[in-house]
Amino acid sequence: MTASEHPQLIAALAAARTAIDSALVALTQEQNAPAQPATPEQAPAPPDPAATCTHENRTDLPTFGSKEHWVCDDCGYEFRR
Repeated sequence: MTASEHPQLIAALAAARTAIDSALVALTQEQNAPAQPATPEQAPAPPDPAATCTHENRTDLPTFGSKEHWVCDDCGYEFRR
């Protein structure tokens, strides 16, 4: 190792030491933190109506330069291309 590589090595070791110290502080804080009460599980989201709808009843909207624009009257899904 040459003398010109020493500053780089020192900087790398200092960064590693800082990372290790931060990890140790975080672990210590986790161990000393009071246990939080368990949160109730959230109910699953209802299925997306647009995913199950066939979009047969549509209202065509003005396109103003786009190819296609409509809204499904059943589920409210809006399509624009």
